[in-house]
Amino acid sequence: MLDLIILAIIAIVIISKLFSILGGNDDDLSESNKIDPLIKQLYKKNTTSQEKVDIEIVSAIEAGLPQNIRDVFDNIRKKEPLFNADMFLKGAKAAFNVIIQAFAKNDKETLKNLLAPSVFKDFSTAIDARIAQKQVLEKIVVGVNEIEITNAGLSGDIATIVVKITSDQVTALKDYLGSVLDGDPNIIITNQDLWIFTRNLKKDKVWFLTSTNAT
Repeated sequence: MLDLIILAIIAIVIISKLFSILGGNDDDLSESNKIDPLIKQLYKKNTTSQEKVDIEIVSAIEAGLPQNIRDVFDNIRKKEPLFNADMFLKGAKAAFNVIIQAFAKNDKETLKNLLAPSVFKDFSTAIDARIAQKQVLEKIVVGVNEIEITNAGLSGDIATIVVKITSDQVTALKDYLGSVLDGDPNIIITNQDLWIFTRNLKKDKVWFLTSTNAT
């Protein structure tokens, strides 16, 4: 019976301490002299653990990249604090789709806002040649299967990122009568491209496409 009474007293003390802890704020916990040393120690450990959990993971994708690329991204963040690989790849994927569709639709205005001058000149020349020959390009990105960063560099304020893009596409070049000159509108082809994006971190609002190569 005595044992039960002792256990009941201990339980009451513990419960009263827990209620005082749960009902207080962080200042109460750190400053109160009524909390047992063991509870204080546990609280400090929990606070430290919480601080570690609250540290923002810059980028899940970035964690798997080679160290030299991560070093470049760390340096980019010194100039552009909000930059991370995940957000960049989402933007690169969107740009990939927009640029391909704009090229097929002869939309120079959109291309001009996304391409470096030299690349825009090449795209514009190809568009003008199609128009002169009354040709129509049908190009559909069925899906982007994989997009990954393969290299990166930073020289002064100029950041460069190389992206490998694997996509399924349908391509058909037709004459003004609708006859297929190249490609096939009924066949899906898997393409691999290396696209290089460049941005002046000091003045540019977007990443411009500066090079395209099929692999």
